[in-house]
Amino acid sequence: MKHTITSILLCLLAINTYATDLFVRENGAGGAYATISDAITAAADGDRIIITPKVGDIPYVEDLTINKSLTLQSSNIGEKYLVFGTISIVPAAERIVIIHNAAVSEDVEASSNSGSGERTVVSIFNSEMEEVFFDRNNVTVNLISNEIGGVVYFRHGKLIGNDMFGEFQIENDVNSSTLADTPIYIIGNKITFENYNQSNFLASETYAYHIYNNDFNSIYLGGSNPFALLEIFFSGENSLNFIHNNDFSFLDEDEIVNGIYIQGTNNVCVWDIRNNSFSITGVGTTTNVWDDSSDVNSQAYFNKYKAGAEFLVDIEASNTEFTTDADLVDAGHPATTYYDIDLTPNDVGIHGGSHAWSNYHPEDSDGKPQVYFLEIPNLIINSSTIDVKAAAFSK
Repeated sequence: MKHTITSILLCLLAINTYATDLFVRENGAGGAYATISDAITAAADGDRIIITPKVGDIPYVEDLTINKSLTLQSSNIGEKYLVFGTISIVPAAERIVIIHNAAVSEDVEASSNSGSGERTVVSIFNSEMEEVFFDRNNVTVNLISNEIGGVVYFRHGKLIGNDMFGEFQIENDVNSSTLADTPIYIIGNKITFENYNQSNFLASETYAYHIYNNDFNSIYLGGSNPFALLEIFFSGENSLNFIHNNDFSFLDEDEIVNGIYIQGTNNVCVWDIRNNSFSITGVGTTTNVWDDSSDVNSQAYFNKYKAGAEFLVDIEASNTEFTTDADLVDAGHPATTYYDIDLTPNDVGIHGGSHAWSNYHPEDSDGKPQVYFLEIPNLIINSSTIDVKAAAFSK
């Protein structure tokens, strides 16, 4: 019997129609604007500002305030324009700001809460910056394939494929006039601590979390350690949350260290902790996963861990010790829904599953568009409709 599967692909494609292209070049060459700020002042909502990098890595020395729906991008594929200053985005209902290929010497921030109406959405791609502050009501931020030198604070959005030297903190979005209808996605990031006395901290009572294939690690050089590599305080009420295929690594002979610490939540929710690797060593009660909460159902399956750290959570026999990386291959949950993208059983850690590390840290693609987000069902039933959501950006 021949089976036919009808697939309807519902792709979220960023197809923009720009009202006007405004150009910025060094010294205003060819009739262009000499500064980015002048172009922003002249622009209208929906315009695109195309910035030519200055010769010799000379920066545009200015603090930018973006108070319109604009796209800022480099004129040269794969080449960043330098901004010596800060970027401050003024939120407003339905405001959309997109930034490509910027190298910013200071912080990027939302200047205030967004008012009533639809959310402000800020997307930053393939850029460099110090710290990021978007912990504002009614603001969604998408940070994709960036290099970030410090902390990231936000309330809703996507944190995907970034190289971060500092923790992220997700604050509560409960006072926003318009809540988002999607989870918070944290996928494929390299997140490194150095002497921070804080954790990657989840405190949103509004949204579920999907946390896949991140490399959480700490470099200890003395001083205060983070209490945990991932600390969970709140999640959305009755939410189903996923922590799959991450690496947690913290090696210290002097301090108490925790991989995942779940505490304080008063919302009935589920945390599915699966196919992760833990290399956690310290003194005292050092834990891989510690559930110290109320009203939470924590489930830990098919995780691998180095000897010496405990699980203070209900676990079962599928969580086992490992010695070398070879022990992680094909060692995850055996169900086909967790298979790797090469259709072999799940590899524990960042290289396994549908969100494998290579998806978000590809080799040079000569500036070709890169798909950074793909949401597909893990299980396809014959004759069912397949809904696929995808998003990409061009370098």
